[in-house]
Amino acid sequence: MGKNLKNKNLSFYGKKRNLILFFLLGMLVVIIAVFLILFFNKIDNNLLITLSLIAITAYLILFVFLRNKFLVYDTYYQYLLMIENKKDPYKLTMKLFTARWIKKIEETYELKVDEKEFQLYANYIKKESKPLRMKDTLVLVVVAKMQDFNFYSTEVEKEIEMLHRTKNKIRRQIVLQFKRYDELNDEATNEIEQIINFKNGQNQMIHITAGYSDKSNELYFLEPKKRYPSKYYYYACALIKDLTNIRE
Repeated sequence: MGKNLKNKNLSFYGKKRNLILFFLLGMLVVIIAVFLILFFNKIDNNLLITLSLIAITAYLILFVFLRNKFLVYDTYYQYLLMIENKKDPYKLTMKLFTARWIKKIEETYELKVDEKEFQLYANYIKKESKPLRMKDTLVLVVVAKMQDFNFYSTEVEKEIEMLHRTKNKIRRQIVLQFKRYDELNDEATNEIEQIINFKNGQNQMIHITAGYSDKSNELYFLEPKKRYPSKYYYYACALIKDLTNIRE
């Protein structure tokens, strides 16, 4: 996808998102204004209540419908905004995909699955008041053993679903996906940037792929230079840096 096209899409989704916000706010203002006009004109109370209930019901239906569209537009907007303001790959001071690095992961995360193609580690982060006021979050680390491994395969989804069953309802999930590449070229970068960043109320689902090059000892993952889409995305990036000894 070319830069000009990305800029066009960024503007498109930003305008669509803002249009929905302005429309819903405008409709709410109109409803309140009409209610006040009818109220001060001493319209029959029963009629006023009936009209108010109809207006509120219609507004709520419209709100639910447009809210879903808003979430879609906002997700694309936040993603493209990160693409346009992404950080460059980090030069590391340690080698990844080594026994030492795996040991570092195991200091914080518990090995849950060890298959031929991948390893899955987990840590359930309890509510924290500092520094980000985080709520209970399931953090997973997936280490690919094969360069052609697909993090979004049915097998991985099945294992994650099984972990969900061991906990009460999980609203926030962060998955850190580490994969080795020969070099961080355009093809590798495009694959790495295939992330999940979904937010709906209290529900958060974030999957970030971190691509590592043995040749250059560099690590790349989609991280904005500023304005993270959420504190949980910021937290996910901080966790990747912690596991790879990145200091800024």
